Amino acid sequence: MSLEASYALTIDGTDAPLRVRSFLSEERVFAPYRVDVELEVADRTPLVAEALLGQAARFTLRDPLEPRVFRAVVDAIEARGRGYRVTLVPRLALLADAVDHRVRVGEDPIALAEEVLRAHHLDVERRLSRSAEPRAQCVQAFETDLDFVCRLLAEEGVLFHLEQDEGRDVVVLSDHTGAYPPVPGGDALALAEGEQAGLVGPEAIFAVESTRATVTDRVVLRDVDLSHPLADPSVESGSGPLEFYEHAAGYIRPDKGQELAAIRLEEARARAFVLRGKSNCRRLFPGATFQLTGDAAGALGRRWLVVEVSQRGIDFDAEPGNPEGRRHEAEFVAVPAASAYRAARCARPTLGGMQTGVVTGAADGEIHPDALGRIKVHLRWDRERAMDDQSSAWVRPVQPPTTGGFFLPRVGWEVLLGFEGPSADEPYALGRLYNAEGVPPEGLPGKKVRSAFGSRTTPGGGGANVLTFDDAAGAEGMYLDASRDYTERTENDKVSTVTADDVQAVGSTRTETVGIAKTVQVQGAETYTIAADRSLSIEGNHVISAATESVQVGGMRLFLIGGDHETQAATLSRMVGAAKAEVAIQGIDRHVTGFSTVAVGGSWQEIGGLSAATGVLGATSLVVGGLMSIGAREVSLKARSLKETYGAQQVKAGARHVESFGGAAKYKVGGSLRAKASSISFVAKSKITLHASGVKIVIEQGKITVKGALKSSMESVVTGDLTNG
Repeated sequence: MSLEASYALTIDGTDAPLRVRSFLSEERVFAPYRVDVELEVADRTPLVAEALLGQAARFTLRDPLEPRVFRAVVDAIEARGRGYRVTLVPRLALLADAVDHRVRVGEDPIALAEEVLRAHHLDVERRLSRSAEPRAQCVQAFETDLDFVCRLLAEEGVLFHLEQDEGRDVVVLSDHTGAYPPVPGGDALALAEGEQAGLVGPEAIFAVESTRATVTDRVVLRDVDLSHPLADPSVESGSGPLEFYEHAAGYIRPDKGQELAAIRLEEARARAFVLRGKSNCRRLFPGATFQLTGDAAGALGRRWLVVEVSQRGIDFDAEPGNPEGRRHEAEFVAVPAASAYRAARCARPTLGGMQTGVVTGAADGEIHPDALGRIKVHLRWDRERAMDDQSSAWVRPVQPPTTGGFFLPRVGWEVLLGFEGPSADEPYALGRLYNAEGVPPEGLPGKKVRSAFGSRTTPGGGGANVLTFDDAAGAEGMYLDASRDYTERTENDKVSTVTADDVQAVGSTRTETVGIAKTVQVQGAETYTIAADRSLSIEGNHVISAATESVQVGGMRLFLIGGDHETQAATLSRMVGAAKAEVAIQGIDRHVTGFSTVAVGGSWQEIGGLSAATGVLGATSLVVGGLMSIGAREVSLKARSLKETYGAQQVKAGARHVESFGGAAKYKVGGSLRAKASSISFVAKSKITLHASGVKIVIEQGKITVKGALKSSMESVVTGDLTNG
């Protein structure tokens, strides 16, 4: 009669009698286990591998004190001669076959890991002493669910192991020494001596090796808080010369940073003291503790935490009294249970370069920044989050000019993202990408020679502030378009040089204010055309000096001058459609070396407070369409020759009227000449000659000569010395 089998295996989906011949199991904390079972089918019934893959299985290590049960699923089946090799893994291992991409904002990383585990229908138990700080953003990208869970937990110093609980495997999350249970069925294991001790017979520990290693004895962490960028939030734990320094450690609050520093130090010291050994105890499992006893234990006699176990069992046709066909051995790695054990952190997945995303925001806005100019971005591969103001944590956009340029990406823009470190938890928006929805500002390829730098009107578009460069050979240009107002400010001097034409067109009002002095130099001609009124008010002197001055005024021209008003020009031409008025508090001086023409359609008034002078070296022409009035205490007009032409002339003097000529004077009247006065006196030094209707009368010293037919009905009256010759 054969002994009861040491091991038993059942698989859902088959009733075939399975006999375990041997097995090999590999277990460790913070990882799913693997069991390879060599078996035979007692009745030679063939197993259908395809039907058994993924089926639930139960593998039992029989033990009189407490059986060890693996509740697993069939991961692989290999036909080997007359038998099979079946690979068993826990359902936790299946997470290694699930790859996802997700973005979580403002969540507890431990809670997120637990959520992923429960989504795969795993039972989770928390044995934690601390809570994790919510992360601004937590991203899974190009990463299996198992790696994602392990990474999050390791970064927070949380360990996990598997335990049995009422017929189910439970994923236990722990972060302190009190969270680990003792080996069930008896946790006191004696240290036996001798190389073969414990291979059969009572349970024992044998073939032990202890190792102490030099490890880090001081950890310093540092990070940056954008709300206090100049502060030094460095924290540290431990002391000694072997320092581990880590920047961007993942904290903002110093108290949480201090907790992380202690965790990182425990992580670095996790295997500073390690015990390796063998045992015939079948109940050892990672995450359990045992007490090493016996005289041989010496300094090793303490409580140990099992972190790795490898078990090998053989069960070939053992008979009563002949157990040589059976053998069971466990090799384990343990650390002192009194020290917190932290799993080494997993490497974050490399994203393989840059990523793209779409700028998002609130439903009613086109620009959605925070106080620091950060934006929200929806990653292209994110299937879970909506494209709104909760699509990501705040993302810092890079501003190209290092001297302080500032542009905010608009909602809907596609942007290029870079990342701080290998993960996508902290992205940066590096620049904009154009696509069919957001096309380049200039039509391509037709306008390929044009480059632009600008921003569009918001909300609704319809306009843009744009600086455009045209690089077409022979037609190069730079254009600045302001969609509404344009304000320019220069703190000191401004110099503008135009080698050709300068054209300015103002659709409405133009106001120019000069604080001290304004100088305009025109090498050629300058022309002003004013359709309405022009008002010029000068508190000091007004001097115009030009080769040619031409002024055309459609309405009224008014000068109010507090000091002197002086105009100097080779040629002067002014046309005023309505009235012209010049008022100078001191004096008016107009000097023209060439021709001077002033045409006034209405009235013309000049007032000089002290003096008014007009000097013309050439010719001057004064054309007045209406009334011209000159009012002064005394008017003096001097010229080499004077020619006056009037349609009609009226000279009215309030007192006396005197005309004086240095040479000859000639009056020519096309019609009649009439002089009316109380008395008229003609005085000549030599003679007076009168011509009328063929009669000539000459009055000279001592005689009057009359030539021609003279008839008179009146008698002549002669008095004084005058006689008729």
